[in-house]
Amino acid sequence: DMTIARVRLVGHADRVGSPRANRRLAAKRAAAVADFLVASGVPRELILIDESGEADLPVATGPGIAEPLNRSVEINLGSR
Repeated sequence: DMTIARVRLVGHADRVGSPRANRRLAAKRAAAVADFLVASGVPRELILIDESGEADLPVATGPGIAEPLNRSVEINLGSR
């Protein structure tokens, strides 16, 4: 029964590679999820993309550490 007012997608990447490359990768991940949600019926205008890259990671790691759980997209729903 929830009316969705917005969907915020936060793309993450692990700490392998440069921060700039990881932001681009995180943005691509979030965009892929956005495309899936739109194809599933969510209006694109409700979707906000934030490419966090290697900042605010789900699992804190040191530089150069490949952590699969950080290669992810966080989905936050806002209701009216």
